Order: sequence, then C-alpha cells, then structure tokens
Amino acid sequence: MKEDKAMLFVKKSECSVKTCAHFLKEVLKKRKIPIFAVYDHGENAKTVGMEMPETIVIVFGNPSIGTKLMLENAAIALELPLKIAIWEEDQHTHVATNRLLPLAERYGICEVEILQQMEELVEELVWLTAMQKRSLC
Repeated sequence: MKEDKAMLFVKKSECSVKTCAHFLKEVLKKRKIPIFAVYDHGENAKTVGMEMPETIVIVFGNPSIGTKLMLENAAIALELPLKIAIWEEDQHTHVATNRLLPLAERYGICEVEILQQMEELVEELVWLTAMQKRSLC
C-alpha cells in the first residue's frame, strides 16, 4: 500500500474489517461521539455487479467542535465530519484517517488547538481499533 505519511495515519490490524468496524463503533458509542454514517463500499459495489475487498468508512464527530471550524472557513466542511477507513489489502486489514493539522494551513484556520485535539483523537481511535486484543478478532 502506498502511504503518504504526511497526509494519512495508517495502522495494520490482525482483525477483520468487520471486526475492526464493530470495535470502532462500540468505542465511539462509549465515548458518546455521534456516528453520522457507515459506508460499506464492498457491499455497495455488489449492488452494481462489481467486487472489491471489504472497505468500510465510519463518519463521526462532534457538531459543537466542527461548527467552530466551519465558522472560521465554511470550506473546511469538505473535510468534516471526521472519517476512519478500514479496508483489506494484500491480506491485511488497514485502519486509517486523514492527518488534520495540514488543514489549518489549507483553510486558514486559526483554531489550530482544535485541529490538534481532533487529530490526537482520531489517531488514538485508529490505534485502538487496529491494536485491539487479538482475542477479540
């Protein structure tokens, strides 16, 4: 997998895509972080007669935080809510998110501390999801 470490935070997991997705959803629920959508691209591909490896994207966030950023520059709405992608590639499961600090420069955001906190959160969620105990897989 080609990975742009400046733009993506990626971890490999020994668990399946579905197990990782289930784990992440449970963590978000326990932390009371709203889940806005779950996209199962593999299942969607089947509806048009195509096949692809399992790929799930979970979309989540906190409107009170994201709104602050959008009030600074509405165009950052293209990046929000937050997303974590989980996919199978080369017989491995990958869990990834976008790095968020580069958004400060791209969108002229002054609230860099908010982006820093959001980046720490999504990276922690990626790490927790990818590194969950093998016994849970």
